[in-house]
Amino acid sequence: MIIKPTFTCALTHNDLGFYRPPIESFSARLREGDSDSYLQVTIPDYYRYSSLLIPYIDHCRSSNIIVYKHLNSITTVLANVTLEYMALENGSKSDSIVLSGHRAYWNTSPASVTLTGIDYEKRGFTSEYDSSYRVRCSVSNNVFPSDIVTYSNGNTVYTFTATLVSINNFDMEIASD
Repeated sequence: MIIKPTFTCALTHNDLGFYRPPIESFSARLREGDSDSYLQVTIPDYYRYSSLLIPYIDHCRSSNIIVYKHLNSITTVLANVTLEYMALENGSKSDSIVLSGHRAYWNTSPASVTLTGIDYEKRGFTSEYDSSYRVRCSVSNNVFPSDIVTYSNGNTVYTFTATLVSINNFDMEIASD
């Protein structure tokens, strides 16, 4: 049985401090190096939280969005980006706030990780010696760009991870290009 993690979000700014809004869902694409990582967080209840979030938007480019993963009493920063954009979305059944941003990411301590909860594997070939890998697995894995991952088809250093989490869906896809 795979234990599902929980996730929290925080907005930070030197003058405004630390604020933890609730999150409905988020999407993160982590890349190492010059290709910036991306994070988008959806916060429910536009009318309840917008006044608390607007000061961070007023300090755009100096505020951060951080998503934390909590699993078995261990908290890990899953993504940390500079806040760049806020959208207020109103619908007939619900309303929400979407926050997003980018930041360069460098893994200074690559780890060796064995993947669990694999749903899907793909290996693509461009030549006899060049191939790419994609693996969809449980988001409970602690994997970051440049880590060496082990799974059923072998080992590879991967270049990015994409994570999509909503109330009923926890997916993580890792890839080596």
